[in-house]
Amino acid sequence: MTIPGVYRHESSENLDAFFSAVGVPWVPRKIMCNSHPCVEVTDEGDDSFRIKTVTMLKTLDMKFKLGEKFEDSLMSGDKTENVIRREGDSLIQEQDSVKGKIVITRAFTEAGMDMTLEHKDSGVKATRHFRRQTTA
Repeated sequence: MTIPGVYRHESSENLDAFFSAVGVPWVPRKIMCNSHPCVEVTDEGDDSFRIKTVTMLKTLDMKFKLGEKFEDSLMSGDKTENVIRREGDSLIQEQDSVKGKIVITRAFTEAGMDMTLEHKDSGVKATRHFRRQTTA
């Protein structure tokens, strides 16, 4: 199973509750819940990856090496400390910020990617489903 690819958002479950739990204000929360991001995952070699997420509000470009801490930011601009590890066909991101601890699991299949977001402090979880894009 290969992780790199381009993934288009298809559906989400419980996303509004998740964004509410992490303190996203109502208007940006509604915009983010109605967005359909495109995610591109690239294997940069030497256990390094790049995840580029394009939304109607913002483009997030995250580069990291498995198992090494790195700084990033939430859509709100709040800084985060992150570590991502690989377990089989999944990338598991542990994120600490002023909004609490968040665990993001990206599970990859030949058909797509399921991204589960869990706010550990409140126990609220959401899932986003993406379909892998194929080249013609």
